[in-house]
Amino acid sequence: MANEELVKLIQNSENVSENMEQLYMKNKGFIYKIVHNRTDNINELDDLMQQAYFGLYNAALTYNQGEMQCSFISILKFYILNSIPDESIEDFDDIIEREDLKRIVNSALSKLSTREEHILRELYYKNRTLESVGNDTGIGRERVRQLKERGLRNLRKDTQFVKATEDYRSYTPTRHVGLNEFKRTGISSVEWSVMQMERQSIDDTIAEIRAQFGL
Repeated sequence: MANEELVKLIQNSENVSENMEQLYMKNKGFIYKIVHNRTDNINELDDLMQQAYFGLYNAALTYNQGEMQCSFISILKFYILNSIPDESIEDFDDIIEREDLKRIVNSALSKLSTREEHILRELYYKNRTLESVGNDTGIGRERVRQLKERGLRNLRKDTQFVKATEDYRSYTPTRHVGLNEFKRTGISSVEWSVMQMERQSIDDTIAEIRAQFGL
């Protein structure tokens, strides 16, 4: 059963103890990954894991997929760190904003041609070079560059996307790493948005897969 399904049962007061145990076991590896780096003492680790359980419970009670528009595990780290507590707690609004930006950019990319979307994802998500993408696709560096530019132009024509990302950037002018670099280098807002939404999302996705399958 998925995290979100278990959370819904818990919120509906259905077999809370049993479903909380399932939710804990499903995410135990993810929780341990967060907790174990914060101590080298076995006894203290056990205590932190117990405290993290309460963070998990609070996350389950609070989570609203419709309003937050992100996966349960995306907010879980915040609640675990808050339950320890930990001085390096990530701002909850940052978590939600990053998930929202991810949704906005993915929606815009899906409107591009298959080749344009693939190239932008390879270049910005995987930080690959024009040459390496060209070698893999067999179309050459210059053609990759042309498709990249065409894809970015098409994104700039997506008024809904441009408006959403401009609102996002104006709302978070100081908190997000990379904006000063954006101003310094003159990277377009479209490129900034594509690159910014992907930061940390690969690690988050891997963590979610591991949690879902108990790896």
